Amino acid sequence: MKSSAIISLLKQRHKNDVCVEQCKIHVSWNSGKIDVPNDGWRKLCYNRWKKSQRTTKQSLYWYNAWVKSWKAESPIIDLWVLPRKWKLGGPICYEVKTSRSDLRKDHKFPDYWSTCNLFYFVIPNKLITQAEMESYPSNVGFLETTKNHKSLRVKKKPIYMQQEIDSNIYRYILMWRSKIVSTRFREFNP
Repeated sequence: MKSSAIISLLKQRHKNDVCVEQCKIHVSWNSGKIDVPNDGWRKLCYNRWKKSQRTTKQSLYWYNAWVKSWKAESPIIDLWVLPRKWKLGGPICYEVKTSRSDLRKDHKFPDYWSTCNLFYFVIPNKLITQAEMESYPSNVGFLETTKNHKSLRVKKKPIYMQQEIDSNIYRYILMWRSKIVSTRFREFNP
């Protein structure tokens, strides 16, 4: 099952909520002040890419290296959801994994905890056992697709992380990920 199919199931589950696909966290928020250890590598890749515009193969190599240098430090949540119910409390993060190896290699998921109150891995049916799910921390939940891949079910419920969410994520979503539309209401004139 492809991750895009799983994300569409999640969006169907949250059809009345605010959903942001591929939501960046941390690096792109800090208002232009990027203080990262491999900034020199990034500049080198960018400069080599600019100089190698003549040869397509070289240009593509250096461009990809430059893009990867940004992506390596900017974790991206597959789906960030803000429920439209006060009862649920706060944002939910979903990280989609479609293979066992991808799930085992993922060590960046604790980076997401500052941006949500609930965190779930979303996996295809029977990707891992219940015992393997229980080996993850208690604030990590698991959603699994059903056998026919038509819906999702909770396999392990995470504990609610009672924490203040970094306000920069709200700013990022409002400034860069939302589309401003004209108001639907007319001005009230008594």
